[in-house]
Amino acid sequence: MAAGQEDFLGTVEDSIRTLQDNDPAVVYGLAAARVLEAVVLGGSAAEAAAALPAQLKSQSRDNPQPDDRCESSNGLPQPSQRALV
Repeated sequence: MAAGQEDFLGTVEDSIRTLQDNDPAVVYGLAAARVLEAVVLGGSAAEAAAALPAQLKSQSRDNPQPDDRCESSNGLPQPSQRALV
């Protein structure tokens, strides 16, 4: 299991790009991976989803992507917002 490992999001990005080598797919996949990792490590899905906007706004976030900061009206990046619906 890679959840909780130092390069978890890098591994996720590599996996996504193997099948879908485009930036929107990576943004969606990394947003979902952040939520799933938090749940696998013992958090609740609600807490993980609520923490996502702050994580993606952080200047020191792991594996930043140019498009993961395109905010919608509710504070979630547009791709991440759609991924959580």
